[in-house]
Amino acid sequence: MLKRHRRAIRSLHLNVAVAWIVLGLSALALFHAGDLVIRFVLTVLTYPETAMAAMTELHLNWSWLASLFAVACIAFGLFGLM
Repeated sequence: MLKRHRRAIRSLHLNVAVAWIVLGLSALALFHAGDLVIRFVLTVLTYPETAMAAMTELHLNWSWLASLFAVACIAFGLFGLM
C-alpha cells in the first residue's frame, strides 16, 4: 500500500512538473505570437518606420519580463522533474 501511495505522489509531481513546463512554453509562444501580430498590425496601420520605432519601444518594455516568466516556469517544471 505504501508503494502505491509513493507511486501516486510521484505521478502527481510528474504531472505538475509537466504542467509548469507546458505553461512556460505556451507563454513563450503566446508572447512571440502577440509580438508578431502587433508588428503586422502596426505596419499596416502606420508607416513602417513609425511601426518599427513603436515596436522597439514596446519590445524593450515587456519582452524581458515575458521571457523571464517563461524561463521561470520552465525551470520550475524541470526542477520538479528531479
